[in-house]
Amino acid sequence: MSVSRAGGPRIATPAAGPAANTPAIKVDPAAPIAPAAVTDARSAQRLGFGAHEPSKVFALLGKERFVEVPAVRVPAKIAWVNFELAKSLGFPVPESRQMTKELEEALLSALAFRVLQPGEDPAGRETLTLFADRYKGTGMAKNEGSGRAAFLPTRNLHIKGVGQTPLVKTEGNDFTHTHGGAPMREGFLEAIWGQVGDNLFTHGSTQVVAVIDAGDSTVWADGTHEKRALIIRAGRQLRPAHLMTSLFGAGTFGVDAFLRGVKDSGDLVSKNGVPDLAATMKKVIARHALTSAEQYRYRVLHGAISTSNLELDGSQLDLGTQTAQPRTAPIRVLAHGSKFGAEHEARASELQFVYDALRNTLPAKEKKRLNAAGLDVKKLLDAAYKDALDVQLVAATGLTPPLATELAKATELPKVLQALAKLSHVPVADADKTVSERDAVVDVFALLKDFPLTYFSGADKETLTARAFELLQPVFAGGANDAMPAHVRELCGRFVAAYAKLMDLARGKAKDPRAFERQVTHRAAFENAPLDRLYRARLNEQLIAAIAEYERSSDPTVFKDAVDASITHSLRSVDRLLTQGATKGPDSQMRTIAGIDYAVRAQGDDRSLRVSLPLSRVEGGARLTSIAGAPVLSEDQLAGLRYRFTTDDWRSGPHEAPARIEGDALVFDIPMLPSEVGRLEGVFYAERGAFWIKDRAKNFSGYVFAVPE
Repeated sequence: MSVSRAGGPRIATPAAGPAANTPAIKVDPAAPIAPAAVTDARSAQRLGFGAHEPSKVFALLGKERFVEVPAVRVPAKIAWVNFELAKSLGFPVPESRQMTKELEEALLSALAFRVLQPGEDPAGRETLTLFADRYKGTGMAKNEGSGRAAFLPTRNLHIKGVGQTPLVKTEGNDFTHTHGGAPMREGFLEAIWGQVGDNLFTHGSTQVVAVIDAGDSTVWADGTHEKRALIIRAGRQLRPAHLMTSLFGAGTFGVDAFLRGVKDSGDLVSKNGVPDLAATMKKVIARHALTSAEQYRYRVLHGAISTSNLELDGSQLDLGTQTAQPRTAPIRVLAHGSKFGAEHEARASELQFVYDALRNTLPAKEKKRLNAAGLDVKKLLDAAYKDALDVQLVAATGLTPPLATELAKATELPKVLQALAKLSHVPVADADKTVSERDAVVDVFALLKDFPLTYFSGADKETLTARAFELLQPVFAGGANDAMPAHVRELCGRFVAAYAKLMDLARGKAKDPRAFERQVTHRAAFENAPLDRLYRARLNEQLIAAIAEYERSSDPTVFKDAVDASITHSLRSVDRLLTQGATKGPDSQMRTIAGIDYAVRAQGDDRSLRVSLPLSRVEGGARLTSIAGAPVLSEDQLAGLRYRFTTDDWRSGPHEAPARIEGDALVFDIPMLPSEVGRLEGVFYAERGAFWIKDRAKNFSGYVFAVPE
């Protein structure tokens, strides 16, 4: 199905119920709910909800904040899926974490729905009542909430691109905001940034469970077609805008919904059993300040901050405009959007609107009872952001977060780094279609990334200062009157002095100085590497090319590099990696990717990576049961099987590990040093018979690890 400007689907009011004898599913949003049991407590709170309980957002907001939208099942196929998230949501994901017919059918049965058009006959197809959520705030024109999306009855899942809902009130010829579809490219942007954001940011991000191809497209005015998708998104998804009924006004329901939301996120402050609105709002402000500081550290711009593009709990939402950048230039993506380094100010402005609106719904007596005192949100968020950014910049030296928090007030290093980071050739740079590589004068995170190697070598101050200047890779305008080089050199001297003082303080708290230096070196090198796969202009080009190839071939594996590899190459938080996956005995970070089992093993002082392939014995050899095609290896091939791998994107090596049989698995052990961090990629081959095992035409990849100290 294609939708054109002239014939786009338009729903003014909810259609009548489904035709007689049509199977229908309906859940009362007012019913109580409970979260599903998932292994990761952090993910369970935000993402993991059961298949049989009503979506959590109904209880948080209240039934009156939703419009029922009749929907119909559509023929579709899975273009991409987040296997781990799908499993936590109760879908039958196999242990090999690979697509099966059973899994695809289960996903499509639960998720592949679009809005039923007024007067449209379901013709015996299954129908389902979806729920479009009401909200209001900045950046919405006349729309009254989700104009192209709706919540499923269960799992707290949101379908984006479901078709136009009754909450679209935009008038005229604004086809862009009324056609009801979502580009497949946007689905992949949300999928990538969702998983990356869950790694980078303390408060995480909404995540995409699946991108579903329903076979339709948007036809633009110039006749071009853009591939659409159903984007299935998980998360709490409670926006500040959900509390609003107008640009600056909240509904009478707003305070109660706010209190339910902050209770759910663990931010409710009460005194003698009575909620303290001002104290609670300060905790919400602190959450947003931390997210903004973490975005700065990783050079990430959201691009479209508004009451409707934020989550109340500080997690990331609506990720289609996000971008990374090489340096710290004052970039922006949208003409009306905030620039890099100033998005915390936009958050403050939006949160001020919301808090003031909530207060204004309360009579004087209730304001006093709930301590709904007036707050200067900008002042509070600015102060919290400054403190959080100081900690983030100290942590970017390679110190652990607890140590960075302890020492942030004892060093002028954040002040020096910010002075360097603000040096720019332009007041603002457009990062929508181009990559801003030379607009910032220096690269402070390149300095932090590689400086430990020189510093811990024992070099003198003059050498360290020269090395700092070199690592900054300065870009000067030139000319006889250019004072910038001298200014940068002066800041380099201050950096070296502050860095040395900080490292002396930190080393004094370490039990093992050599282990401390190794940890700082590995963390700094890994965490400060640029997110070069996520520069908006380049990522969009890559996704557009992958979608074109998918339309030609109908092969969803084309998204392995454009989507999965972009995620893998953009994970940076060592601490989040240390807590990923399952733990059993000496093994941690246990994950299965494309049929391969991975783990980090720590036994005594020994550290290793463990790679294993399940096998079953057959006459004359064994079958590798989890690998696509289930290849059979002879005894000679098993005896000579080796794993050729890299942990640093082939900058060194290649390295090899021999196989050994352990029970019902082929096991490869890779010795590691404590604190090493990297991305494991490799291929299996047998010396005898020239037998190679790959993930289709690619190496096996996707496992990012952090070895504990």
